[in-house]
Amino acid sequence: MHIILLTLLWIGGIWLGSITNLKIDWWALPGLCLLAAAIPLLFRPELRKYALYFAYAATFFLGGARMIWQQPLIDGGHIASFVDQKGVTLTGLVIEEPDIRDRTINLTVEVEQIKLADGSLHDVDGKILLRTPRFPIFDYGTRLTFTGDLETPFETAEFSYKAYLARQDVYGVMSFPRIRESQPGYGNRFYGSLLQVKGQVQQAINRHVPAPESGLLSGILLGVDHSMPEQIDDDFRTVGITHIVVVSGFNIAIISTIFLSIFDPLFGRHGAVTATLLGIFAFTLLVGADPSVVRAAIMGGIYVVTTKYIGRRNASIPILFFAAWMMTIWNPNDLWDIGFQLSFVATLSLMLFARPLTQTVYEWLKNRLPNATARVIIQVISDAILVTLAAQVLTLPLILFYFSHLSLISILANGFVLPVQPLIMVWGGLMLIASFLLPGLATVLGSVVWVFLTYTIRIARALAQVPFAAVEIPFSLNALINVYALIFGLTWFAQQELEFRTTWIVWLRKNVGQRVAIGGSVIALALGTQWGANRPDGNLHVHFFDVGQGDATLIQTPSGRQILIDGGNFPVLMKQHLGQTLPLWDREIDLLIVTHPDADHVTGLPDLFDRYRFDQLLVAYPTAEDGVGGPYVELLERAIESGAEIVRPTAGDTLVIGDGVQVEVLHPGPTLLEDGRNDNSLSIRLVYGETRLLLTGDAEVAGENAMLAANVPLQAEIYKAGHHGANNASSDRFLDVVKPQLVIVSAGADNRFGHPHPDVLARVQQRGAKVLRTDVHGSIELVSDGESVWWMSEKGAAGNTP
Repeated sequence: MHIILLTLLWIGGIWLGSITNLKIDWWALPGLCLLAAAIPLLFRPELRKYALYFAYAATFFLGGARMIWQQPLIDGGHIASFVDQKGVTLTGLVIEEPDIRDRTINLTVEVEQIKLADGSLHDVDGKILLRTPRFPIFDYGTRLTFTGDLETPFETAEFSYKAYLARQDVYGVMSFPRIRESQPGYGNRFYGSLLQVKGQVQQAINRHVPAPESGLLSGILLGVDHSMPEQIDDDFRTVGITHIVVVSGFNIAIISTIFLSIFDPLFGRHGAVTATLLGIFAFTLLVGADPSVVRAAIMGGIYVVTTKYIGRRNASIPILFFAAWMMTIWNPNDLWDIGFQLSFVATLSLMLFARPLTQTVYEWLKNRLPNATARVIIQVISDAILVTLAAQVLTLPLILFYFSHLSLISILANGFVLPVQPLIMVWGGLMLIASFLLPGLATVLGSVVWVFLTYTIRIARALAQVPFAAVEIPFSLNALINVYALIFGLTWFAQQELEFRTTWIVWLRKNVGQRVAIGGSVIALALGTQWGANRPDGNLHVHFFDVGQGDATLIQTPSGRQILIDGGNFPVLMKQHLGQTLPLWDREIDLLIVTHPDADHVTGLPDLFDRYRFDQLLVAYPTAEDGVGGPYVELLERAIESGAEIVRPTAGDTLVIGDGVQVEVLHPGPTLLEDGRNDNSLSIRLVYGETRLLLTGDAEVAGENAMLAANVPLQAEIYKAGHHGANNASSDRFLDVVKPQLVIVSAGADNRFGHPHPDVLARVQQRGAKVLRTDVHGSIELVSDGESVWWMSEKGAAGNTP
């Protein structure tokens, strides 16, 4: 119990340390003082419990100190200080195994020196990701000199590649540089030898098994997840069996089960455990001892030792938490690593559910079949199916949380595929051994394993064709927590067979602290991930949400202040977009700008007041008037009830948001035009450094002409096309003054208005501007550092302003 609480406090300290700007002294000094105070109390029995309290507090503070210590010192000598530099020449060492994709290779390079475009030379440290063509391959330990543009990793609303790489201490990306010099043979010799063995194994697989089956076998045995054709990858994803080609707790569980089954009759229980641990160790070396594999191997080894050797299931969970503690001591960034989280919950799932599931199924079989038949069936399915299903009980929700992909056919697919995976591993392993000793026999064994591989691929292909085999669903942090609560609730209180139910009731009564700790660990891991993914990063972010035929734009300043402009026509969709974009705990939006009262701009706004507090509303129509629709009236009423300040700005007003961001009001002036609400749309220009964004709502030609006549500052690199790209807006004269480089069109797919109009697209393209459309690209995100602007779309497109 103490180990679990200490681990959770340690994790809590890491999490809090990651989100605060306190120096390490503020963490280390209290932690060391509390630890020093606890030690003498241990020798006084009447005060020993207070020593434990001091130790708990010390662990929390030392966790925060460890997180601060882990963060690199980014000064003038760190490579992060030189990102977004063009034409630089770097010298560095390839320090990890090349990540070989179909057409490109990703190399992690420890940079030693940088030469800037002006010729100045600087000694630096830090890592970057180098993307090179598929050939030639630069192996681990190669020292490279190369020239190109050093860039900041991209970010989207759903995923921050920048944050992902930063947790690996990688702070820059360079794509397809000019390689000037390469010198192999550097690096750690032992690690280099491991990678050579892995390469030889890969060659043996390719030699004895044809494609695409060889790609699948490489994934299963070596964790090489980029060696299968895209179509097969898609099929596996659709039917929910991608876990078999990623070395994780799932693979280790199967390997452990196979080894225990083989070695137990030969060496007895204790000898089988020793042999299994050696087998896990050999497998880890075989696949190159990647950190994620090492984590999975440690978790699997703990499960084998505690359940098979010690024979104390109650000791398993504390030891698992202790292992997580040790791993985060070594690298606290593991806390946010998906591989770590999946390994942890997979092992926890095995500890909690493998034995009860097997026992429940066995009892069910005994009540319906002769005992001998029930024993035979349980022996067949327990290791191949039940253990792996138990591992997935807690991993599936986490996978849904990260990837929002639910396979409705996964249970059926796993039922067909999982039983042959041990056979693939056994026959594939024998083939690899034979390939180095008896190549002729290896060819025969390769034919045997090919049968099972082909079966797996064809099952996936057939089931992927089933209508509605998979759906994409948003799976929020709240959903994750609720599903885990449901899983544990059903597990604890479901009406099972009497013996199984009694066993769990006794366990629950004796382990209340463990139950709390287990739930707390899942929540802490998820919260830490959610917090880290949504922290302000020092850049301006502009989200153009895909709300169908409507408008909704969210702006986040470098320090995290937010401006929401309009809310589209669908309340549920609008809440979903904000829920997926804003941090879980963030319930305040600094400024709401409502361009005009049309339903496709305001219907999604009133319900937001149920969750979010708006400090101020900027509107062109501060009171309800004749002809204004119900959604706008409701919006004003909700704003008044909430105490938000409603302001009617006029052209010439400037709002200083902070972080160098300001909003310039361009239209309307003190007197509204008589042409209608569209032409009185509240129009603004957002300025951040050299980045300017123009948003004119549904302003048409009359509104545009009024802005031109008033000589307001209209020039902007980014322009959201007026009135969803209708032909009665974005006139030639207006575009000539704006001079946009990037034009955003917010419109619904196949909308009845024909937005955007072909003539508008032609006018924009004649001026050389790039057009991005929510009906084509989905939601669009722009990111600016005040100088450069890059963009990403929901459907995968990305780029930067010309």
